[in-house]
Amino acid sequence: MHRIPSRWLYILGALVMGLGPLLAVPATSAQSGQDLEGSPAQTFADAVATLGQTSYPSTFAGATLTADGTVQVYVTAKNDQQFAAAVAAADSAAIPYQLVSMGLSYGALSLITTDIASDAAILRADGVVLTSWGPDPESGRVDVGVAPPSPAQVSALTGALAAAGIAASPSSTTATYTTNVGALLGHLTGGAAVTVTVDDSPIPVAAGRYGDTSPFWGGDRVYQSDNPVASSMCTSGFGVIGNATGHMFTTTAGHCLTGQYYT
Repeated sequence: MHRIPSRWLYILGALVMGLGPLLAVPATSAQSGQDLEGSPAQTFADAVATLGQTSYPSTFAGATLTADGTVQVYVTAKNDQQFAAAVAAADSAAIPYQLVSMGLSYGALSLITTDIASDAAILRADGVVLTSWGPDPESGRVDVGVAPPSPAQVSALTGALAAAGIAASPSSTTATYTTNVGALLGHLTGGAAVTVTVDDSPIPVAAGRYGDTSPFWGGDRVYQSDNPVASSMCTSGFGVIGNATGHMFTTTAGHCLTGQYYT
């Protein structure tokens, strides 16, 4: 399962039924993300994401919405005239957009992500504790976050690579460890394109609805971060993956309003 490397949730008000496509908005601040939510640019980006995934799965590689409202549409073939024409036809509001070439489709990146998630137990036994993972259409790779290793984990990883016939340095430096993790992931996934970083995200532990941790479950009690009183409490809904970027979101009922929440 994808994991959010933070206890903060960016909540999207959503209808319980008829949930449409969602776009993850990379924002420089929470406020900029709120400004873009529901904008014509986001509506267009959502339409492109749906169009690409349903009708052009081998061409569409993702879409992101920049802070200035420009839509970046990632494609595996910029010369796909049918897809380019379909994107132009969907842009009835004349939203600025760019076609950017990528090597892998979003569907292919999602399959790699699923493979990595299914190998979590194997990776842990080999000295690698995953903290986050998911497609990154901006790089055409899968981003993988891992917990800082202990000396025993560095040794376990070096041993696992040796058993697989892969030469590896036993150095415990961050650069060497991430290189070794990337080599192991490549071995397990058949050479998938991944970017590995060491982060300090909390490792998920058992939790309940009144004090949940990533990955967040539906039914959590959530509080608005700038108004931590009883009237700001609400309940989370379904967990969803942004269909353009793979970022994780948690839905709520529309009456919960929008903004930053915590659990």
